[in-house]
Amino acid sequence: MAGSRIPTLNRESIEDAELQAVFEYADKYSTPKAAWYLTMAHNPEIAKAYAEFWNLTHRGGIVEHNIKELMRIAIAQILDCDFCADQRSILAVETGLDEEVATVCSLPSFDHPDERTRTALRYARVLALDDVDEESFDQAYNGLRNVFSHAEIIELGCFAAIAIGGVKLSRSLRIE
Repeated sequence: MAGSRIPTLNRESIEDAELQAVFEYADKYSTPKAAWYLTMAHNPEIAKAYAEFWNLTHRGGIVEHNIKELMRIAIAQILDCDFCADQRSILAVETGLDEEVATVCSLPSFDHPDERTRTALRYARVLALDDVDEESFDQAYNGLRNVFSHAEIIELGCFAAIAIGGVKLSRSLRIE
């Protein structure tokens, strides 16, 4: 594979203390890795705003982090981004992320034993695929409403949106 389409910046050349804090946070928690932000650092304000929204929707919020981490991995697998799919949230690993589950969570036949996780993974799949019909969306939202509050559904949707967009951007940039 050819190299990145936009190069990562040299970390030591960046003087913005807030951006350096983003890199340090990425080093500590992963997902996304510092390489992502070193590419985004060509536009420091966007990199910092992206990091803030990512941290709110991925590690923050009211839905369990491990559910969102499995959603992120499934989205990356569905959209075929190895850079994204191979990463693991340190927080999720420390709180019991099952690596065997992570490797199969995007498969259409995978049925996670936890209903909330299973429903969130089905939702992630519907959102990540391009050829989804209205009935599939109806089924996904019916399932979501059975196990998540409206606030949680909005959180999952916003997280999936940034994850899907991030995966597609990462693939297009060929971040290594």
